[in-house]
Amino acid sequence: MNGLREGVSSRAGVEMLSIHPVREFRFTAEQFKVVRQFTFEIGNIPEECLVPAGWTSAIGEFLDQLAHSAQLDIAAATRINFVVSGDMPVSSDVQVPRPEDEVVRHLPASVAEVWPQLLTTVYSWLGDLEARYRTGFNPDEIADALAAFKSK
Repeated sequence: MNGLREGVSSRAGVEMLSIHPVREFRFTAEQFKVVRQFTFEIGNIPEECLVPAGWTSAIGEFLDQLAHSAQLDIAAATRINFVVSGDMPVSSDVQVPRPEDEVVRHLPASVAEVWPQLLTTVYSWLGDLEARYRTGFNPDEIADALAAFKSK
C-alpha cells in the first residue's frame, strides 16, 4: 500500500477513517535489550546534556514507562516494533495482525523524533568503557542497536 496504512480513529465518539504514513522502529530482541538499557540510563545523564537533544521531563517519563512496559514481553519475542502514531493516544481497539513472537508498542511522533538522539547523547556522554560497565554491552552491540533506529 505504498507505505500508507488505513486506520480507524475516534474523536469525540465519532469514528473516522484516516490514512497516514507508517513509520516504525524495528528491533530484534537483542537490539531492544540495548535500547531498553540505554533508555533507563537517560535518567543518569545531566539534564543540560539532554535538553539540546529534545529531552523534557514528560518525554523522559514516557520513555521510562515504555521501557518498563516491554520488560516481560521481550523474553518471548524475537522482534519489537514501535509504531509511530502521531501525538494522540492510540486506541488499543485498532490492532494490526502481527506474528505471535512480535511485540508492538505505539509511540507518539514527538517522542519518536527525539528518542534516537537521546540514546546517542547517552552513549556519547558515557563513552565506550563506561557504557560497557553500566550496561554490559560492547560498542558493536550498541552501534547495531542505535543503527536500528535508522533502518526500516
